[in-house]
Formats: sequence, structure tokens, C-alpha cells
Amino acid sequence: MNIELKQRWNNLIQQHPKKRIRDAADSLNVSEMELLTTDLADSVWQLKDNLKDLVKTFKTLGKVFSLVRNQYAVNEKTGTFKKLAGMEHVGLFLGEMDQRLFFKKWAYGFYVNQNNKQSFQFFDEHGQAILKLYKKDETNESAWNNVVNQFKNESITELDFDVPAKIIIKDVVEIDDKQFAKRWSAIKDVHQFAQLMFELSMPRKIAFEKAPVEFAHQISKDNVLSVLEDIQQSGVPVVLFVGNKGAIQIFTGKFEKIVVMDKWLNVFNKDFTLHLDGSGIEQLWLVKRPSAYGVITSLEVMDKEGNTIMQIFGERAPKELELTTWRKLLTKYQLNSAQDTQNLLDNINKNNEFITKKEVEHG
Repeated sequence: MNIELKQRWNNLIQQHPKKRIRDAADSLNVSEMELLTTDLADSVWQLKDNLKDLVKTFKTLGKVFSLVRNQYAVNEKTGTFKKLAGMEHVGLFLGEMDQRLFFKKWAYGFYVNQNNKQSFQFFDEHGQAILKLYKKDETNESAWNNVVNQFKNESITELDFDVPAKIIIKDVVEIDDKQFAKRWSAIKDVHQFAQLMFELSMPRKIAFEKAPVEFAHQISKDNVLSVLEDIQQSGVPVVLFVGNKGAIQIFTGKFEKIVVMDKWLNVFNKDFTLHLDGSGIEQLWLVKRPSAYGVITSLEVMDKEGNTIMQIFGERAPKELELTTWRKLLTKYQLNSAQDTQNLLDNINKNNEFITKKEVEHG
């Protein structure tokens, strides 16, 4: 245990008793995980290494509270998990609890029993929180205790936490604006956009800046609250994504209540809460991606580093067109209609001269 850090944290909490652990970690210039583990073997226990096997047990727990956040947005949901699907390094939960889990980014897991609250908490190699799962009164207590007993590692009383090596960022692939528009127009599913960004080593912010305005354009960040209020007042069902490098949690439905508290913009539903830190919002983009079922429109909120804080789409069933009510809601924010976007897509796809350098090199 880091006794000196524990004392600094105790002193900080005495001065600011309502300060959350993440904010305390920022104040003390350490990671949230480093603070948490000052109570290792007391009220915090490291979990055994097979974290994905633990996640597979979520379906047995009944109703739980799940929290996924990044620096400026928090997505909180209460519900039950279905069976974990996906591949070796990517897990998918569908249904009431809707998540995408990227296990390559998971490095540490802990069972926490503090202040009459029990949770499983997962962190990346930098000690940043990925996912937290809390026991509720409605949770299957027997199943919860079985998971704790199976995965809690009581033999670890001190954690050797190394500062990770500096991440090497790959250079963005050279591609001019017309070539990039060609690649964008070839997308047949909204999920292919992430693959395109990976292939080009291109941050989303650069992609949006590079794209024609019919595909992406920036609107005033001051519109974020207005958009949330429009969604709530119109009753349009949406799909809202909040994530970090290790997990994305998704809400689908209508907004019930909007509350502004200091810098926080909040959506309160019965089993879902969004906390959005307005002070961290630097850019708001309206983005249109092609698909086999027409143009799909989203709103993407970014911080000053170009990191995605939150994404919102209109709810859409598989193999169906985008809701006209969602498009109507966005009319006052957009420079171009979905038809303008579709016309550009059609024109680009008729012209085969715009191919990428990568495509040329690979024949």
C-alpha cells in the first residue's frame, strides 16, 4: 500500500468530502486505479487474470448498475445482461444492457466493497477506468457472491503498477480530399467507417475536416443542450454512444428529463442517466454516412483533443431507412439535406478515377 498517497487522499477528502475518486486522482496527479489500490487487501481486491471469463458471468447476476465513462461523459444504465457474444478480443452484449467491450485494452480488474457498495471495476494499462459494475438490491445475491468467490484474488496484497511505455501513433495515410471522398462514399454500413479510420490511421476530427460538407460539417458547440432538449421534446427515439478505449455503452430510446446542473448537462430516465460535462465540449459535428439503406445521420461531440465524447443517431431497425422524424429534428442544424448527400454519393460512385494510393499499391 502507498501510505503516503493514502494520506494525501484522506487529507483531500477531509477538505472536499463530496469529491469523487476520479476528480481526486486528477487533483493528486495520479490515476484513479492508483488511488483505489491504496485500500488493496482491505476493501479492494485484485481479480484473477481471466477477466473475460468474469464478464461472461454477467448474465447470471440479474439486475445491476453499469457505468461507462470518458473524461467528459458518463453513461449509467440499470438492467440485466444477456449472453456475451463477439470474438476473441471484442465482446458484445445486446439487449437491455448494450455494450461493446475491447478486451485488448483491459489490464486490471478489482472487486471493491466500500461504503456499503460492492462493485467490479476494470481498468486499462494506464489505470484509467473502463467499466464499473455495481450490485443493487435487485441483484441475484447468490450469483454475485459466487462470482466474487471465484475471481477474487486474496493473495495479492500489493500491486506492482508500472508506467506504460509511450504509445506510438502511426502516420496518417496520404490521401487527397477527392480520394478520401471516394472511400467514404464506398461505405455500405455505418460500422465500416471505423474500419476506414483504422486503415488510414486517421483521427475522426481530421476525417470530418477532410470530408465534403455534404458528408460532415461543424455546427456551434453551443447547440448541444438545444439538441438534447429537441430530442426530449419531440419524443424521437435515439441511439446514444458513450465510450472509452476499452468499452462503449449504448442507450436506445427516448429522453425523459433534461436537467442542467452547473457545467453538467444531464438526461434522467428510469434506468438510464447521461452526465455530460459541457466545459469539455469543443466541437459538434453533423455527420452523414452512406449505407445500403440510405444516408445515416449522426451528431458527434468532441473535446479539444479531437476525442469523441458522445455520438447520437436516430433509432433505426436493421435494414430500414433512417427515421424521418430524426431528419426533421436536425433540419435547423444542417447545411445540406440527406438528398444533397445522396446526390454527391451517386456522383462520386459513378466516377472510378478516385482511388487511394493503398489501392494502387495493392493492385
